[in-house]
Amino acid sequence: MKFYEKPIVITNDDVAEGVFLASGSSDKTQSMVKTSTQNWGSNGCATYSANVSGDGHVVLEATFDQTITNAWADHNCETSYSGKTVKCKFWDNAPFTATLNVVCENPDSINVKNVSTSSF
Repeated sequence: MKFYEKPIVITNDDVAEGVFLASGSSDKTQSMVKTSTQNWGSNGCATYSANVSGDGHVVLEATFDQTITNAWADHNCETSYSGKTVKCKFWDNAPFTATLNVVCENPDSINVKNVSTSSF
């Protein structure tokens, strides 16, 4: 029998921005790393590479430190956003690497605060 291990968050200001999390379960782990930004004047787009694993279809939910005004992803994804949270419902079977784009006021300084996945 496996026992639940509470995840911990460790910050390191000396590396490129990204979030890497894993729960006590070994079947779903994910990471998101910002790969590029585009500035369009009053807003812009931050692009993330998201490594998604799990069993079957996966929902990835990411919370940012800025309000999201648009979002989209590849890999046959149904994307929704509200406030600072983006939810991607991937119809492709995990594992895969997806590209997630988020539009916000300042894409150079946007940060991921939390990311999680679940199967459906």
